[in-house]
Amino acid sequence: MDDYRGKNGKIYKLGKKLGAGGEGTVYMLENSSGHVAKIFHESTKDADFMRRKIETMISMPIRPVIDNILRVAWPEDLLYKGSEFVGYVMPYVSAPYEIFYVYRDDSEREKIFPKYTWKYSIQYAYNLSWVVWYLHMNGIVVGDMNMKNVRISENGQVVLIDCDSFDIVNPKTREHFPCTVGLPEMLAPELQSVGSLSNGRFTKESDNFSLAIHIFRLLMKNADPFGAKLISKKKSSKSEVNANAAIINGECVYVRNVPGKAAPDWVPPFDMLPEEIRNAFRKTFNYTALTALKKAKERTTAEEWNRVLLGLAQKEPNRNLTVCSKNKKHIYPVHNTKCPWCGTATLHDARLAKGLRGLLGY
Repeated sequence: MDDYRGKNGKIYKLGKKLGAGGEGTVYMLENSSGHVAKIFHESTKDADFMRRKIETMISMPIRPVIDNILRVAWPEDLLYKGSEFVGYVMPYVSAPYEIFYVYRDDSEREKIFPKYTWKYSIQYAYNLSWVVWYLHMNGIVVGDMNMKNVRISENGQVVLIDCDSFDIVNPKTREHFPCTVGLPEMLAPELQSVGSLSNGRFTKESDNFSLAIHIFRLLMKNADPFGAKLISKKKSSKSEVNANAAIINGECVYVRNVPGKAAPDWVPPFDMLPEEIRNAFRKTFNYTALTALKKAKERTTAEEWNRVLLGLAQKEPNRNLTVCSKNKKHIYPVHNTKCPWCGTATLHDARLAKGLRGLLGY
């Protein structure tokens, strides 16, 4: 393959193709161990804009590797072909899985994480909050915090990827490089109704909202905090037809009463979580369509999440957690008087049995 040149003249040789996305293709680098190159497609938006954005990111005091652990796939050099800017160099991410894989039900998750316990979910939540806190401290907004952009490994590592979509402001010139992409079910209420995301503005507060959704899914058996079962035949209004109307209206059944809706049977009880963690979710999810903007500043920050999760994330022996007497893989907060995981498993089995009886006609 052709050689590419870095900003200061270093020559890079592309190796094996690792994958392609909407904006570019990623290759291993043969002569730069532990690094890869992202080469933008010719159809990618304004090349000079992207050059300025990547150059700004490289100038910022972000360390991709902290405590010998890769935390963020941050750009480290520009790439040119001749005089044309074509991409950039970043660390190789060995963490093989999207965070979605640890959200899955037990049977699917065990194919990948055979040693999984709830302690893993706590560790991922803690490490994710730390990375977001670190970026916020350096004036960076993540923006598109969808599941595909959060990579994990079996040892608890969390790495944020697709960093060129982050919402960045040049600290010297104040030029704004906005994030214009996002997964609807992860977006804060203020971004739900803007139409094109180029009409909105990602902020640390919108990051805090997305972070809370990730943490809720991790700790609550992949439950969507804005998902619910219907317990009435109330007619849907036009706004409720919108798949994300529950986010717009603040319809989180775990933190406030929502008429006609309740938590699904398979979700562990919300009071399974320690009070300080429940309060952290309440600060973020307890709002209405009328109070969403006003309460955005009150959302639990990444730093606060890191602090409230610390007790559960401590190394063994951890006096804040206990182990089920019937199933050693069931780990849960010590304030519970019975195992919440056994309870949800019993409800799940009963629901399956009821469905089977219906199919067999008895």
